[in-house]
Amino acid sequence: MKQRITDYSIGGLARLSGVTVRTLHHYDEIGLLCPGRTGRAGYRRYGRRELERFQDILFYRAAGIPLAEIAVLLAAPGERLVRLKAHQARLRAEGERLAAMQAALDEVIAQIEKGTTMTEDNLYTPFSPATQAAHEDWLRTYGRPGMSAAIETSKKAVAGLLPTLLESLRQIEGELAQAMRSGLAPGDAALAPLLEQHRALIARFWGQDCPPAAYAGLGELYTAHPGFGAHFDAVAPGLSGWLPAALAAHAARLGS
Repeated sequence: MKQRITDYSIGGLARLSGVTVRTLHHYDEIGLLCPGRTGRAGYRRYGRRELERFQDILFYRAAGIPLAEIAVLLAAPGERLVRLKAHQARLRAEGERLAAMQAALDEVIAQIEKGTTMTEDNLYTPFSPATQAAHEDWLRTYGRPGMSAAIETSKKAVAGLLPTLLESLRQIEGELAQAMRSGLAPGDAALAPLLEQHRALIARFWGQDCPPAAYAGLGELYTAHPGFGAHFDAVAPGLSGWLPAALAAHAARLGS
């Protein structure tokens, strides 16, 4: 009977995963994936816990998530299953969005190749109110209980105020991005005043209070939906991982 290997050397893990030894050395240096123990003669050894962590890293890397953001995701409190399910939902939503975009692009290319033109009604289908409705459907499916009612309340609350609220949100997100770039950790108490401004603005968007538990839940939605990730990383690379962690830490400080 073949003996089961309980841990791996760095070379063994490289062969098992197809990742280079140099990459594993780099992950160790930045604290992303450290060996579980050091054997005789100083050799690194990776056990089951490290192998599972490395699997998660590879899942996130395959989705194009930066290493700094992966570190934040892995450091966040919570069960591995919950975190992976959030990533699964994110990938599924992104796949559906890309499939719809691909179908629209295929149609445009087919029209060009045939020498015909699309009608004005179909020019902006991927970016239309129907797309916004699809985003809302995603929130109803993966969001907290009562999301449908919350969406309708939010629409009424921002009627006529949306441009002003969006500009305020843009400014606060810029300030949060600057705080991240300055080196503040997501859990730093110095962020509290700015995060309180952000929480108050979210309450205005919702048309109702944003208690700590809901604020932390918003951070989970930021992580789960690829649209949020793309938006925040466009503001500042790495913000899509840092901001949800900051929301969770601030909610924990406030208590439920």
